[in-house]
Amino acid sequence: MSNKDELVLWVQGVEAYKRGDLEGALAAFEPILSLSKVAFNAGMIYTRFNDHASADTMYSAALAADPYLAVAFLQKAYAYFVLQDYSRAERCYNMIVELLLENDYIDYTQLGLKYRLYRCEVFFNRAMCAQLRGDDARALQDITAAQRCARTPDHNAVIGTAARAGVDDITLFTVPFEAVFEVPEAKQKNLDRRNYLKDARIVASNETETDAFAGFSGAAIIDPSLADEAAAQGKNATLGPSSPFPDQRKLGPAAGIARSNTSSSGGSAGRVPTATAKPAPPGMTKVKVHFDGRTFGMLVPSDIRLTAFSDMIRSKQGLSQAPQISYPDEEDPDTMISVADDDDLALAIDSASGATVHFYCRAAGDLLDYY
Repeated sequence: MSNKDELVLWVQGVEAYKRGDLEGALAAFEPILSLSKVAFNAGMIYTRFNDHASADTMYSAALAADPYLAVAFLQKAYAYFVLQDYSRAERCYNMIVELLLENDYIDYTQLGLKYRLYRCEVFFNRAMCAQLRGDDARALQDITAAQRCARTPDHNAVIGTAARAGVDDITLFTVPFEAVFEVPEAKQKNLDRRNYLKDARIVASNETETDAFAGFSGAAIIDPSLADEAAAQGKNATLGPSSPFPDQRKLGPAAGIARSNTSSSGGSAGRVPTATAKPAPPGMTKVKVHFDGRTFGMLVPSDIRLTAFSDMIRSKQGLSQAPQISYPDEEDPDTMISVADDDDLALAIDSASGATVHFYCRAAGDLLDYY
């Protein structure tokens, strides 16, 4: 299937979803479920169908294509929670905490999802898992941690109440039903140049709350006991017994456009050099590979295949399997793009225009070994 065909199906699926035609949306998405964000969208549809086992499968497919898609871990955890598998849900929340590094939230706007995933919400959800497993001490610990990094008045209200009075009602922060990945405008503009649909571009930020943000301004606050009925009505169950299906409660302000001016710490790249002292020989490219705090240089063919490139890294680092590879976006070096196939690797090399290409690697098992 061509890139244009994939794009058309993605757009058609989102349009059907917005109309409430969930069956039509799923039919459009099914041929292109290899795209991580489309698989996520399919998971959202199955969640609304109350088919949480199938939703889990779709979120797993999204993570297989993009292991850094933390929002898929969030929804995967919700599926486990509704299925009463609290231990696995908690492990998903642990993965989100790891992917957040030291940042307060991840902003998915540039990826086409109008949503922010907050650290405090993850801590709070993990506390709900601990509460239902009977680990009151762990639940209190996570509620306290959530309270320390709460960002909005609604965060303070929900988390603060639990901190003061204990957990009386089980509630979760989840992605609102309205929010699905749409085709980013930049990918439509560049579609003729290269296939960008598989690129994973995540912005993790610790900006101040005064920065503007456009889109769904946070998680829906879900009462899992009402989830099935709410999904059937196409709404989100919210806090409070007096009005089980009011307009969805969202967190934080919603105005303007998000501007990320800080980089993720730990696993993300800052701005990297764009020139080298001596150019590479014709047909060759200089690369620097950053892995586990170490950096090493290599000279590779400019048309190298991903399998061969991964094998070179694996051999140098003594890894048992191919690593997860990403590189900084040429237009926004604070944003990382995943290398999932030969096209992605070729794009990374082409975009460097002869300069040294910096790749950031991570052992695949770090993110996927618990599946």
